[in-house]
Amino acid sequence: MLAEIRRQKILEYIRKKNAVTTSELCEIFKVSRMTIRRDLKHLEEKGYIKATYNGAILELPNVELSFAEKYSSQQKEKRAIARKAFEFLFDNNFVAISGGTTNFALVEEIVNSDLKNLKVLTNSLNVAMKLIEKQDIELIIVGGKVREKSYECIGHQAIEFIEKYNISKFFMGIDGVSDRFGFSMASCEEAIVARALVSRSIETYVLADHTKFDKVFPGYVCDLRDVKAVVTDFKISSKLMEKYEKLGLEFIIAKT
Repeated sequence: MLAEIRRQKILEYIRKKNAVTTSELCEIFKVSRMTIRRDLKHLEEKGYIKATYNGAILELPNVELSFAEKYSSQQKEKRAIARKAFEFLFDNNFVAISGGTTNFALVEEIVNSDLKNLKVLTNSLNVAMKLIEKQDIELIIVGGKVREKSYECIGHQAIEFIEKYNISKFFMGIDGVSDRFGFSMASCEEAIVARALVSRSIETYVLADHTKFDKVFPGYVCDLRDVKAVVTDFKISSKLMEKYEKLGLEFIIAKT
């Protein structure tokens, strides 16, 4: 059995059992303990499981970094993604922009541009504060409870507010992209707001660097086919792209 196929079957088995031992996996897949340990390490690096001393457990990521902590990572890639996403913005557009550090880079592109009569709806205080710097923008801020980690507005008030609008394009930041679980966020509350924005938008563009793929977080947003395309950076592997393209996901690659 090929390693990739075996690892997929191991992951499926762990998802059914939630916790397994190395000996148990050796017996089922007829391979050595060393091989199983390598397989578990590979799955852990992908973010699917948590390897233990004598096996593994299924563990969704539950540690959420703050906006400031995320801001310094993958900066080169995020700016390249932002520049590429900016190509889909035009004068007189009505767009929605969620929070996140890659989206903040997009907002910086907007502020430094010649775009005129842009109408922007956002639930992110960071995005709103930056957009105030630019003239010729009509800014609409979604109300609700503010999350300390991300400075994004959440809750039923935010959902009710969003449902009043029809939006041409939604630029969405994301924490995880999975072939099985679609797009997800660390915060379930933020995921619900993002889901509402997807449903009210004609087109959704996901801004996600290559480290977000094959990751699953607790807050489900939408399926892969629910978005127009993912704007990602040049470091994503062709093998990974091929896997997701077979599932109907369109890629827009940002180059430096």
